[in-house]
Amino acid sequence: LNRTQLQPTKMVDASDPGLATAIADIRNDKTPTDWVHIGYEGRNKVKAVASGSGGFEEIRVLFKDDECSWGFIRVVTGDQESRRIKFVFLVWAGPKVGAMSKSRFCAHKPSVSAAVGQFHVELFADDPADFTMEEILDKLKRSAGANYDLGSNAKGYASQIGDIKANAASSYKAAEKEQTIGPVVYEKGALASATPCDLGGRRMVAPPTEAKKNTDLVGKLDQSKIALEEPRPADASKTTQPAPAPAAKPAVEEQRIVDPEPAPAAAPEPEPTPAPAAEEPAPAAEEP
Repeated sequence: LNRTQLQPTKMVDASDPGLATAIADIRNDKTPTDWVHIGYEGRNKVKAVASGSGGFEEIRVLFKDDECSWGFIRVVTGDQESRRIKFVFLVWAGPKVGAMSKSRFCAHKPSVSAAVGQFHVELFADDPADFTMEEILDKLKRSAGANYDLGSNAKGYASQIGDIKANAASSYKAAEKEQTIGPVVYEKGALASATPCDLGGRRMVAPPTEAKKNTDLVGKLDQSKIALEEPRPADASKTTQPAPAPAAKPAVEEQRIVDPEPAPAAAPEPEPTPAPAAEEPAPAAEEP
């Protein structure tokens, strides 16, 4: 092996403006363009070789046995009730292409795929027998999880949506008639046996057995099952003796509380008498 064969393969240049324009037209539903053929311009550059609006059968003739190239197409799937747009990435390696060219072609594929963008399925072929529209539709059906077939409508199509709606409505009414209960009927008079009960779980005025006799689980009272039973005599062995009345407490004489008489008011103390004023001493006699 020489040095040229040992060098890694360079990534291909896919920056052709014409290629970007063709891809944008294919993704635009308002334009008729539905395919673009991508080929080499030199060894490490690709470009949009051709584009058109004739579908896969028109682009198919451009793939030669002695070259490698790519394609990007828009396909319409479904039927008249449901139509969907799908995008397919075509990878063609002609049967007469050498091994080294195929190796370089495989190394360039990621760059071309990135330039194309998102797509639903990829079809790789190196034999014209495998490069067909039937193969593309089969891949689209398996990827979508549903089989929409246009072949049965090749000779014309008559919508059956009206019959489908009518059959669905008829089936729904029949099922509703069989499964839906009738209207609620209210009793206007007193029931044969009525047992008041408390749905909150508190003590009832009757034992649970009596309450069950008046429980209607069917939705319509069956008067034949509500028979009035004669009261059964009480079993003497099971008769409970009434509890003895509590002993009366001895009467306690009421003590009359007599309020004590109020004490007489004390006499007011006399006012103190003022002391008499002291007499002044007489003046001394003058000596002769």
